Amino acid sequence: MKIWDLRKLEKPLYENDIDQAASVLYPYFDNDNGLLYLTGKGEGNITYYELVNDDKIAYLLSAYRNPEPQKGGGWLPKRACDVWKCEIAREHYTNQSNNKNFFFVICKVPRKAGAEVFQEDIFPDAFAGRPALQSDVWLKGENKPPVTTSMNPALKENTSSTSQVSTFVKKKTYGELEQENVELKERIAQLEANLARATNGNYNSTQEQGDEEKND
Repeated sequence: MKIWDLRKLEKPLYENDIDQAASVLYPYFDNDNGLLYLTGKGEGNITYYELVNDDKIAYLLSAYRNPEPQKGGGWLPKRACDVWKCEIAREHYTNQSNNKNFFFVICKVPRKAGAEVFQEDIFPDAFAGRPALQSDVWLKGENKPPVTTSMNPALKENTSSTSQVSTFVKKKTYGELEQENVELKERIAQLEANLARATNGNYNSTQEQGDEEKND
């Protein structure tokens, strides 16, 4: 594992040999608590560090061990964690032997009063899942800090009526898009046929009116 300062890429600030495995490490950084989680591709272990701005930089906290290798997974947003169980991170994953079901790893901070008193020191305001800027504004060079939301359930209840809620729209499958394309083509053919009948009807009426004028 290596950590660089983006302003000085000549030499890493920190480097450490975690193990002798050949798998690629997938990092997940919890910016709220300064925690770095490392998951090895094809492994079941998760190692986590605390990153501090001092000479040592990375402090090993602990590791989750599982002999069953993960096939794939991802970390849930912080706002999905259960604050009354002092849950600071949750990973959902699937493994090699049962890739039809999802399993999860929950990282908790042991607190005696965690079920009764909100622990604001480990639950600062988290990313709300909403963009701070529209893409066209960002492309013009404007920048804003991310939109955050309180992790305190009491404050969430008080602000839920006024806060914006992001809606998830499921992307259509190829089969659904193909069926929609067929239906649109049928609709276009129907409209073209209606237009043709209306045009012919107007043409016949105009021709009949012209013949009557000639007879007169």
